[in-house]
Amino acid sequence: MCAKTAAKTYRVGITAHDLYDPTWAIIHHVLSMYETIDNTDTWEPYLLLHKNISDSKTVRNYTYRSLDRKLCSQMDTVVIGTYSWELDDKDKYCPNTHLVRFVQGATYLEGVKNFVKNMSSTAAVSTDFGADTVWYTPQYKWSESYLKYMNNAQTSVEAPYVWTPRVFESRFDETFTYTPNTAHNIGIYETNRGIYKMSIIPMIITEEAYKNNKNITGRANGLGRLSTYRFEKDFLTRTKAPWTLFKKLGRIPETWFNNNIGTVISHQTHCSLNYLYLEALYSGMALVHNSELLAECGYYYDGFNITAGALAVENAIRTHDHNTTRRMINDECVYRFSVNNPKNIQWYERILNNTL
Repeated sequence: MCAKTAAKTYRVGITAHDLYDPTWAIIHHVLSMYETIDNTDTWEPYLLLHKNISDSKTVRNYTYRSLDRKLCSQMDTVVIGTYSWELDDKDKYCPNTHLVRFVQGATYLEGVKNFVKNMSSTAAVSTDFGADTVWYTPQYKWSESYLKYMNNAQTSVEAPYVWTPRVFESRFDETFTYTPNTAHNIGIYETNRGIYKMSIIPMIITEEAYKNNKNITGRANGLGRLSTYRFEKDFLTRTKAPWTLFKKLGRIPETWFNNNIGTVISHQTHCSLNYLYLEALYSGMALVHNSELLAECGYYYDGFNITAGALAVENAIRTHDHNTTRRMINDECVYRFSVNNPKNIQWYERILNNTL
C-alpha cells in the first residue's frame, strides 16, 4: 500500500523526527495523524523532516510523502507536534503559512516539573513566534486555557486522538495476539517520568490481587527513574508477589511475547489516553486501567482505588479467555480511534479547513 497520489485541494505539513526512531515514541503520533488526514477528500499530508530526506519513508508497506522542513512555504498549514522538532525561522521560510501547535503530551505537568527543577521547558513554552492555533487531544482538554496562553495562540481546538496498528505491528514479524491462560502474568509499562504515568499504583494492585491468587507473577519495566534508595527501602522491601524488575522500558509487543504476559495494568493522572491501552486492546490482552475516557473498555477501576483494581485483575484472570462480549467491546473501543474511522477523518478535515 502506498500513500494516496490523487491531487487534493490543500497541503498540510507535519513536522517529524527521523521516521525510524528506535523507540517510536515520537513518530507514532505523527504517522497516525498523517494516515487519518490522508483519508480526507481535500487535504494532502507531508512529513516535514530535518534529516534523511532522501530515504524511503515506508512503514509496513505504507509510504509517506516527505519534504525538507525548509519547504514549508509549499504548505497551506503546518502542524508542529509536542514530540517533534521546532520549526526554526518560520518568518524566513514560510511567513504566510498557518501554524498549528499540536499538544499530544502532558505539557502542563512536564512544564511545571521543569520549572520547579529550574530546567529548560520546551514542552511548556512556545517558540518566539508562537502559534496561530493550538490543537489538543481529548485527555488534555482540562489544560486548554493554559496551552492557549503559553503558545500565544488566537484559537484552541480539540483534535481527535487517533491510532494505527502499523507502527505497533512493524516491531513484530507477525501480528501479535494474546495467548490464552496467561492473564495471571502481569506486565506494567509506565514511563515514570512524571506523576501522570507511574508504576506504583499498578504494582500495589498486583500485590493486593496476589493475596488471593498465588499464581500471579509481575513484571515492571521502566523503573529507571524510580531506582532510588527510598523506593527500594520503603516500597520494594514490602512486596510479596514474584517480581521481575527492569530499569528500561519494555519493547512492546516483544516483551509480551517473550514473557507470556497476558494482563497489562496501568494507572494515569490527568492523562487518560495512551497508545499502550490501544495496543493491549488490539492484541486481545486483558487491560486493567483507570482511564475514565475508556471506562467501558478492558477492566476499569476508578482513580486510585486499589481494592477495585485488584478486583478488576481477579475478574480478568477468571473471565478473560471466555468473554466474547468483552472482546467485541474492546474491538469497538479500538475502532473509535482508528485512522479509518469516518468520524476521525471528518473531524480532521473540519479543523484543518478552519485554518485556511
